[in-house]
Amino acid sequence: MIVFVDLNSDYYWEFGEIAKNIIAGKGFSYFHFADGSLEFMYDANAAPMPSAYMPPGYVAFMTPFMLLKTVVARNILILCIQFVAASLTTFIVYKFTSGYFSEISATIAALIVAFYPEFIYASTRFTPTSFYHLAIISIIYLLYREQSDSHRYNYWAIAVILGLLSIFRPA
Repeated sequence: MIVFVDLNSDYYWEFGEIAKNIIAGKGFSYFHFADGSLEFMYDANAAPMPSAYMPPGYVAFMTPFMLLKTVVARNILILCIQFVAASLTTFIVYKFTSGYFSEISATIAALIVAFYPEFIYASTRFTPTSFYHLAIISIIYLLYREQSDSHRYNYWAIAVILGLLSIFRPA
Protein backbone atom coordinates (compact mmCIF):
# COMPACT_ATOMS: atom_id res chain seq x y z
CA MET A 1 0.00 0.00 0.00
CA ILE A 2 2.79 2.39 0.91
CA VAL A 3 4.82 1.62 -2.22
CA PHE A 4 2.13 1.47 -4.92
CA VAL A 5 -0.54 3.95 -3.77
CA ASP A 6 -0.59 7.70 -3.25
CA LEU A 7 -2.58 7.73 -0.02
CA ASN A 8 -3.06 11.50 -0.25
CA SER A 9 -4.85 11.30 -3.61
CA ASP A 10 -8.54 12.17 -3.62
CA TYR A 11 -9.18 10.73 -7.09
CA TYR A 12 -11.05 7.43 -7.33
CA TRP A 13 -11.69 7.17 -11.07
CA GLU A 14 -15.31 7.53 -12.13
CA PHE A 15 -16.53 5.53 -9.15
CA GLY A 16 -15.35 8.06 -6.59
CA GLU A 17 -16.46 11.04 -8.64
CA ILE A 18 -19.97 9.60 -8.94
CA ALA A 19 -19.96 8.85 -5.19
CA LYS A 20 -18.94 12.46 -4.51
CA ASN A 21 -21.78 13.66 -6.74
CA ILE A 22 -24.23 11.47 -4.81
CA ILE A 23 -23.09 13.00 -1.52
CA ALA A 24 -23.22 16.50 -3.03
CA GLY A 25 -26.82 15.89 -4.10
CA LYS A 26 -26.09 15.66 -7.83
CA GLY A 27 -27.29 12.09 -8.11
CA PHE A 28 -25.66 9.20 -9.91
CA SER A 29 -23.85 11.34 -12.45
CA TYR A 30 -20.38 11.90 -13.76
CA PHE A 31 -20.81 15.44 -14.95
CA HIS A 32 -20.92 18.85 -13.41
CA PHE A 33 -23.24 21.66 -14.32
CA ALA A 34 -21.69 24.63 -16.08
CA ASP A 35 -22.73 27.11 -13.38
CA GLY A 36 -21.62 24.81 -10.53
CA SER A 37 -25.10 24.62 -9.03
CA LEU A 38 -26.58 21.57 -7.39
CA GLU A 39 -29.96 22.12 -9.00
CA PHE A 40 -31.01 19.81 -11.77
CA MET A 41 -31.81 22.06 -14.66
CA TYR A 42 -31.33 21.64 -18.34
CA ASP A 43 -27.95 22.72 -19.60
CA ALA A 44 -26.97 21.92 -23.17
CA ASN A 45 -23.30 21.74 -22.14
CA ALA A 46 -23.88 19.29 -19.28
CA ALA A 47 -23.82 15.86 -20.89
CA PRO A 48 -23.16 12.74 -18.86
CA MET A 49 -19.89 11.02 -19.59
CA PRO A 50 -20.26 7.51 -21.05
CA SER A 51 -18.63 6.03 -17.94
CA ALA A 52 -21.59 7.21 -15.87
CA TYR A 53 -23.56 4.44 -17.52
CA MET A 54 -22.09 1.82 -15.25
CA PRO A 55 -23.38 -0.59 -12.64
CA PRO A 56 -23.84 1.02 -9.23
CA GLY A 57 -22.24 -1.62 -7.00
CA TYR A 58 -18.76 -0.21 -6.53
CA VAL A 59 -20.12 3.33 -6.35
CA ALA A 60 -22.42 2.19 -3.53
CA PHE A 61 -19.38 0.63 -1.84
CA MET A 62 -17.38 3.88 -2.19
CA THR A 63 -20.11 6.34 -1.15
CA PRO A 64 -19.95 5.84 2.65
CA PHE A 65 -16.18 6.28 2.58
CA MET A 66 -16.58 9.66 0.88
CA LEU A 67 -18.14 10.93 4.11
CA LEU A 68 -14.74 10.60 5.80
CA LYS A 69 -12.94 13.93 5.63
CA THR A 70 -9.45 12.52 6.15
CA VAL A 71 -8.32 11.32 2.72
CA VAL A 72 -5.49 9.12 4.02
CA ALA A 73 -7.80 7.29 6.46
CA ARG A 74 -10.40 6.88 3.72
CA ASN A 75 -7.86 5.42 1.31
CA ILE A 76 -6.42 3.06 3.92
CA LEU A 77 -9.88 1.73 4.82
CA ILE A 78 -10.90 1.19 1.19
CA LEU A 79 -7.62 -0.50 0.32
CA CYS A 80 -7.69 -2.69 3.44
CA ILE A 81 -11.11 -4.02 2.41
CA GLN A 82 -9.79 -4.65 -1.09
CA PHE A 83 -6.76 -6.43 0.39
CA VAL A 84 -9.11 -8.64 2.40
CA ALA A 85 -10.98 -9.47 -0.83
CA ALA A 86 -7.67 -10.29 -2.55
CA SER A 87 -6.61 -12.45 0.41
CA LEU A 88 -9.92 -14.32 0.31
CA THR A 89 -9.38 -14.88 -3.41
CA THR A 90 -5.98 -16.40 -2.69
CA PHE A 91 -7.44 -18.59 0.06
CA ILE A 92 -10.29 -19.86 -2.13
CA VAL A 93 -7.83 -20.64 -4.94
CA TYR A 94 -5.82 -22.63 -2.41
CA LYS A 95 -8.92 -24.48 -1.11
CA PHE A 96 -10.16 -25.20 -4.62
CA THR A 97 -6.80 -26.45 -5.88
CA SER A 98 -6.11 -28.56 -2.78
CA GLY A 99 -9.47 -30.28 -3.24
CA TYR A 100 -8.65 -31.48 -6.74
CA PHE A 101 -4.86 -31.58 -6.83
CA SER A 102 -1.96 -31.97 -4.42
CA GLU A 103 -1.00 -29.65 -1.58
CA ILE A 104 2.07 -28.59 -3.55
CA SER A 105 -0.15 -27.60 -6.48
CA ALA A 106 -2.43 -25.67 -4.13
CA THR A 107 0.51 -23.82 -2.59
CA ILE A 108 1.91 -22.95 -6.02
CA ALA A 109 -1.50 -21.76 -7.23
CA ALA A 110 -1.96 -19.59 -4.13
CA LEU A 111 1.52 -18.11 -4.54
CA ILE A 112 0.83 -17.33 -8.19
CA VAL A 113 -2.38 -15.54 -7.27
CA ALA A 114 -0.71 -13.73 -4.37
CA PHE A 115 2.25 -12.47 -6.40
CA TYR A 116 0.86 -12.17 -9.91
CA PRO A 117 1.27 -8.50 -10.93
CA GLU A 118 -2.32 -8.14 -12.14
CA PHE A 119 -3.70 -9.17 -8.77
CA ILE A 120 -1.32 -6.93 -6.85
CA TYR A 121 -2.10 -3.98 -9.11
CA ALA A 122 -5.86 -4.60 -8.91
CA SER A 123 -5.83 -4.58 -5.13
CA THR A 124 -4.05 -1.20 -5.07
CA ARG A 125 -6.49 0.60 -7.40
CA PHE A 126 -9.88 2.02 -6.59
CA THR A 127 -11.77 -0.29 -8.92
CA PRO A 128 -14.05 -3.31 -8.41
CA THR A 129 -11.52 -5.74 -9.89
CA SER A 130 -10.53 -7.35 -6.56
CA PHE A 131 -14.19 -8.00 -5.77
CA TYR A 132 -14.70 -9.34 -9.28
CA HIS A 133 -11.81 -11.79 -8.88
CA LEU A 134 -13.25 -12.94 -5.56
CA ALA A 135 -16.71 -13.43 -7.05
CA ILE A 136 -15.48 -15.41 -10.05
CA ILE A 137 -13.32 -17.80 -8.05
CA SER A 138 -16.15 -18.21 -5.52
CA ILE A 139 -18.55 -19.21 -8.29
CA ILE A 140 -16.04 -21.69 -9.70
CA TYR A 141 -15.45 -23.13 -6.22
CA LEU A 142 -19.19 -23.47 -5.54
CA LEU A 143 -19.92 -25.01 -8.95
CA TYR A 144 -17.26 -27.67 -8.50
CA ARG A 145 -18.33 -28.22 -4.92
CA GLU A 146 -21.88 -28.79 -6.15
CA GLN A 147 -20.67 -31.82 -8.10
CA SER A 148 -19.44 -33.50 -4.93
CA ASP A 149 -22.01 -32.21 -2.43
CA SER A 150 -25.71 -31.74 -2.73
CA HIS A 151 -26.11 -28.59 -0.66
CA ARG A 152 -29.04 -26.50 -1.75
CA TYR A 153 -27.49 -23.36 -0.33
CA ASN A 154 -24.85 -23.55 -3.07
CA TYR A 155 -27.53 -22.56 -5.57
CA TRP A 156 -28.52 -19.59 -3.45
CA ALA A 157 -24.93 -18.54 -2.91
CA ILE A 158 -24.21 -18.74 -6.64
CA ALA A 159 -27.35 -16.72 -7.39
CA VAL A 160 -26.37 -14.02 -4.88
CA ILE A 161 -22.82 -13.84 -6.23
CA LEU A 162 -24.07 -13.58 -9.82
CA GLY A 163 -26.47 -10.84 -8.74
CA LEU A 164 -23.63 -8.95 -7.07
CA LEU A 165 -21.48 -9.40 -10.17
CA SER A 166 -24.17 -7.79 -12.28
CA ILE A 167 -24.20 -4.65 -10.15
CA PHE A 168 -20.43 -4.43 -9.72
CA ARG A 169 -19.15 -4.83 -13.23
CA PRO A 170 -20.67 -4.93 -16.71
CA ALA A 171 -20.46 -8.05 -18.88
